[in-house]
Amino acid sequence: MKRISSYIVSLMLCTGAAMTVASCSDDYAQPPMEIPGGWDKIGDGSWENPLQVWQANSGSTVDGREANWVCGYIVGSINRDYPTYSEQSADFGVPTTNYNTIILAQLPYDKEEWERQGYTWEDCVPVQLPSGSVRKALSLDLNPGNFNRMVSIRGITGNKYLGAYAVRSAADFKWGEKGKYEPEIVPIGSEYFCNFSESLDLNYYIERGWTNLMQRGGLNGWSIYSSNGLSYATCSSYYGAEYSGPYINWLITPAFNLDLAKEKTFSFRSRAAYANAGGLEVYVLTSKNPSDCEPVRLDCVIATPGETGYGNWADSGIISLEEFSGTVYIGFRFESQRGGSSAQVEYNVTDVNYGGADPAEWEVVDPASIGEFRLTTDLQSDHSYAMVYDSKVFQPLIESYSYGYLSASDVAIDNGTFTSSKDNAFRFIAEDGHYVIKDCYDRYLYLAPSYTSFQVNLVRPESGYLWDMELQPDGSWKIVNIDRNLAIEYAPDFGNVSTVAAGSYSGKGPQLYLLQE
Repeated sequence: MKRISSYIVSLMLCTGAAMTVASCSDDYAQPPMEIPGGWDKIGDGSWENPLQVWQANSGSTVDGREANWVCGYIVGSINRDYPTYSEQSADFGVPTTNYNTIILAQLPYDKEEWERQGYTWEDCVPVQLPSGSVRKALSLDLNPGNFNRMVSIRGITGNKYLGAYAVRSAADFKWGEKGKYEPEIVPIGSEYFCNFSESLDLNYYIERGWTNLMQRGGLNGWSIYSSNGLSYATCSSYYGAEYSGPYINWLITPAFNLDLAKEKTFSFRSRAAYANAGGLEVYVLTSKNPSDCEPVRLDCVIATPGETGYGNWADSGIISLEEFSGTVYIGFRFESQRGGSSAQVEYNVTDVNYGGADPAEWEVVDPASIGEFRLTTDLQSDHSYAMVYDSKVFQPLIESYSYGYLSASDVAIDNGTFTSSKDNAFRFIAEDGHYVIKDCYDRYLYLAPSYTSFQVNLVRPESGYLWDMELQPDGSWKIVNIDRNLAIEYAPDFGNVSTVAAGSYSGKGPQLYLLQE
């Protein structure tokens, strides 16, 4: 059994790095650094001496290190009704409804003290929280108790986000004034395979050498998704604004040492959706930052979108890397000229193969994460069940979106029993004659007033979280949200799980399979 983590062989302490000074631009550069009055501590971005908020706010980065540790206090988030970071969008305190940004300050938020010192939103720095464990831990929406806590965060500095210098693509954190030791990731030698099945958290892959880089436009970038038993990296311009394109985002592989390759080859599979202005290109890079090298475009097959949605998965073909040597990276460059639902562009990538790797040798399964589920019609409070329709198990939502549908994965059922990831179990808890449904992350599954699709939150929502459970003659369950009067149904045409008006329910509700403890 092989894993990329086997290439993390030593620890290094990155100290003594010099602050860079470059011309100012929206993409990679930062202005000359000036120490503002009152702040005498200067960090170097290492785990033991993080950059201070005032440094990140001025666009500071560090030579030789793409990501830096930054220390500050979590004081708020950015109001999503505004397209940029500004006095209007800086939302200090709690509660908040923004789950993908936080704001760091040099000192805890106290309105009177800030006014006395002349400290404002302009002295703070936004932090982008990509989908995954870091967002779940740091988001004020999910964790209001994080307000005014000191934290050290590792992310990309020297880039702008929502119009301001920020900490982009937060990949790790530690409470307090210091970060964590960072492992040195040695370039991969003979072979490598990744189908993104080990985790649906992009940070898992970033910690193992992958890079998610926003070059232009302000999209959150790539994320990991799973549908119908297939996991893949995906990038979409759906959430981009039409007036602020183009959007350019890179997904970059770990480093490969071609001098040690079993075969100097590369391949992948791709899928595309929505034939608007944009595309996907693949490049060989000699740096994790495309602006620091001369990318060489690879000639390969890229999927084409369907007429109205997703096209078919396409094999890239075996791509020769014979003309290259030494350490290289492979970069997937996503571009969309505009954003929003009317101009959406989406690309998916999986089965990344370097060196002619045998995918079977790279399959990783944690036995402790697999559970046995048995069909039942006995619903017991505070027990865990898988929801299954027609041999498809419903999977938890990765995070809340306006189009939050549940994925569904094929399972092999034998005599009313199947094995699957314990992450697919939902807990049903009786409450006031109804049921609360929680997922494997202990988040409420609910419907927000403004959407007909699913939402999740660790904090109990104000409404939309209570469900009625009615056993049907065929052993399935009609599950109806009591506030929205919407029922849970599998949608065969789309391969996912959505909601329909309770009066239009067609019987495609799930059967329940009890997780055997």
